[in-house]
Amino acid sequence: MLRVSQNSSGQVKLSDFGISKELDSSTAMSHTAVGSYRYMSPERLLGDKYDASGDVWSVGITIVQLWTKQYPFSAVADTPIDLSSEIERMDVDRVAPRSRFSQQMRRFVRSTLMIAPDAR
Repeated sequence: MLRVSQNSSGQVKLSDFGISKELDSSTAMSHTAVGSYRYMSPERLLGDKYDASGDVWSVGITIVQLWTKQYPFSAVADTPIDLSSEIERMDVDRVAPRSRFSQQMRRFVRSTLMIAPDAR
């Protein structure tokens, strides 16, 4: 999982907590609950098994945050349950508004933030 922060000079910093797990194959699934819930995919928030598509979700959230300099669910991300509920009702137009994202970038964000893991 990546962590994105901004220092007092406005510089964006990316950090990796070093949390990873080696799987037996590229189609293997994991079932761990380690990492920052704010970047977890919907299936991870629900405690379901997940695969690399969960990382695609995390990258999408990170890209939006880097682009807008704001975590996209900051108003509702107090708990994993609140965040999960918001994601179920998520509108990509709100997360990546036309006024701030090019059509190409919106397509990219939409492709990373699909609710169904196999669609990412």
